[in-house]
Amino acid sequence: MKKIFQIVAIMVFLVACNKDDNNPIINEKQEIISFINNEITVKNLNSVSFAVVKNGNLIWSDGVGFADKENNIKATAQTRYLIASISKTVTGVALMQLYEDGLFQLDDDINNHLPFSVRNPSFPNTPITFRMLCTHSSSLSDANYYNFNFYSYGSDSSVSLHSMMSQFYTNSGTYYSVNNFTTNQPGTTAEYTNMGIALMGYLVERISQQPFDLYCNEKIFTPLGMTKTSWRLAQTPINELAIPYTEPFAPTDLSNPHYTFADYPNGGLRTTVTDLSKFLIAILNNGSINGVSILSPTTVYLIKQKSGIADDVSEYALTFRYFDLDGLELFGHPGGESGVNTMMFADLNKDTGVIIFSNSTPESGLELKEIFKKLLQFAINQSN
Repeated sequence: MKKIFQIVAIMVFLVACNKDDNNPIINEKQEIISFINNEITVKNLNSVSFAVVKNGNLIWSDGVGFADKENNIKATAQTRYLIASISKTVTGVALMQLYEDGLFQLDDDINNHLPFSVRNPSFPNTPITFRMLCTHSSSLSDANYYNFNFYSYGSDSSVSLHSMMSQFYTNSGTYYSVNNFTTNQPGTTAEYTNMGIALMGYLVERISQQPFDLYCNEKIFTPLGMTKTSWRLAQTPINELAIPYTEPFAPTDLSNPHYTFADYPNGGLRTTVTDLSKFLIAILNNGSINGVSILSPTTVYLIKQKSGIADDVSEYALTFRYFDLDGLELFGHPGGESGVNTMMFADLNKDTGVIIFSNSTPESGLELKEIFKKLLQFAINQSN
């Protein structure tokens, strides 16, 4: 399902408080909240939580609608959501931390760090590199992936990253197929791949010699104070999670309507807009926030560089992507899953960014576009 929802999510970019009459900022916020409420009704959304950042600060966050309609629980800026493919940017940062530690070079063969060989059978002599994984040009394909169901319902997947990757990329593996690869030479053509990012997460495990989720806790979430962020459903209070409103998860089983998947580094992170704003601010602020650094300015500069590898909807940086929204260039990533519709994008020229989460399945792909534009303009208009 990831491919369907990824395509829908990126379509967004292809189509062109108390009352105080004397306070223009408060009035503008009230107008935007009213606008969001109307969008929720018109676009058939369940809730919208958002955060707006500018010049290294969180300048506004809030929630509208219902995280849990049946129990009348309203969404807030502290509501946790599954954020789908925005998760990939966290996986990319984890990998780049290890790069910064000198444990590999971007153009190294990933096989140097794997217990099995990953090579495109059509190009057996062409190494697949870390840079190729980061820019979705590795020639890994999700075509065969969609023939299987790797979802777990109500609990974390019991399948390890090692098992998932080895079963996909070794000749004797249960899920191995030549269709796990494209017919393009590695490094030449973009093809968005969830499995490539899952493999990236596994490489983080191999290189750091630490489970991927624990590595992120130690090196990213704890330093940034992201206390409401986790890759594991078991570590997430269910009563703080927005219900993913889509069949068959809700409303048929509200005891635990949440789901996970074995390849979780590509889309399985759960967090709040305020927590994720710390991550976004750090990326916009050369790797640091409030005196805490997760990356050096040099590494952040590398992450933001355009690769020259592009598809029909975006140009790739290192895991992050560049999109055009009605003539405005944005840096970040969208996400879409069952019951999940998310955006995290920044205008690098104006040091502004917006994060939006909704517990609604993307349908037209346009549901969050106008809300995003309103919030981004709000950020640009602020003087601080």
